[in-house]
Amino acid sequence: MLVEKEPSTWKELQNCVGQVFRDIGFEVLVDEKDFQLRGGDTVNLDVWAKDIELPTMPTIHICECKYWKETVPKEKVHAFRTVVSDAGGSVGYIISQKGFQEGAEQAASQTNINLITWDDFQQIFEEKWVKSMYSQVKDKIDSILNYINSRYLSNDFKGEGEKYLKSIRILGRLLSLQSTFIYDLIKESKYPLKIVEPDGTTQEFTNRKKYFTELLKIVESIKQQFEGIVGRKID
Repeated sequence: MLVEKEPSTWKELQNCVGQVFRDIGFEVLVDEKDFQLRGGDTVNLDVWAKDIELPTMPTIHICECKYWKETVPKEKVHAFRTVVSDAGGSVGYIISQKGFQEGAEQAASQTNINLITWDDFQQIFEEKWVKSMYSQVKDKIDSILNYINSRYLSNDFKGEGEKYLKSIRILGRLLSLQSTFIYDLIKESKYPLKIVEPDGTTQEFTNRKKYFTELLKIVESIKQQFEGIVGRKID
């Protein structure tokens, strides 16, 4: 699961969709009122997300979230096709809790509109999401290790044995975290995911979002500890 808690309302569904896009690194608007369409009309959009990986050719995703007790009729698909086109969307997704009525699939056939469930949405973006979350953790770890490699031994702890020993303990925690993190990636994130401390303390996760959130929290804590020892920010 790419969020900490399954959505149980329309509002939660659109917020979850928006959060997944944000975690990937997209520019995101959620519950955008009076979005300007071509021709001057306005519309309310549930989720608008722009993939800026290729700035000269951004992909714009527009999502309509339907946490209805009924299936979505084809008329909604026709209307949404017009919205996506007039809003400059590259691709549109209607994300339905209960599925779609007969005729809706045909209305979306051979168009840029995808009729999906919340689980489908997570599967579509899972690879990008994992790659992005991995990069966030790796970048934080690398920023600390790069600092150590470039300045740590030669400058910051000369003649300060207590600081040196404290920093070694913190470094040991970071390297332990890094090794279990890499192992989880090698085994392709099969559950449970684990965070193992040097003293053997282990946290297990069956939720990817909670796993990566806790990893980022711990690495940030380690970074702050190093900054407290050296008395400066680690860039």
